[in-house]
Amino acid sequence: MQNEILDQWAMVSRQALESMKELGQINERILTRMTEQQQQILSACLEATSLELQMMGGAKDPKDLLAKQAEVVSQYSNKFVDIVRSTNDLLADCRSELSAWMEKGVAAASAPPKVAKTK
Repeated sequence: MQNEILDQWAMVSRQALESMKELGQINERILTRMTEQQQQILSACLEATSLELQMMGGAKDPKDLLAKQAEVVSQYSNKFVDIVRSTNDLLADCRSELSAWMEKGVAAASAPPKVAKTK
């Protein structure tokens, strides 16, 4: 009887460890993808700032400057919309992965214990 209890405890511990490893892998993938999104945002901001500075340095007519600024705003607003859409997709994937992980954990917790019976 004591061996069965120890076997059950060892199995539960292994399952918990595996579950935490899976959660860690999910978090790592999400963090990597979110970092990529942040890099895209930062890159777009730096590009837009650089263009803005170039335009201001070479501007001779305020109307021309405003027209060029409108082009930059249009161009970069589209980039930001794409980044936001990509981020929404990433968050949907995150939700799906975490839901699947949780459902797997609930199924494992509600399953009857599997212990080898000693003779």
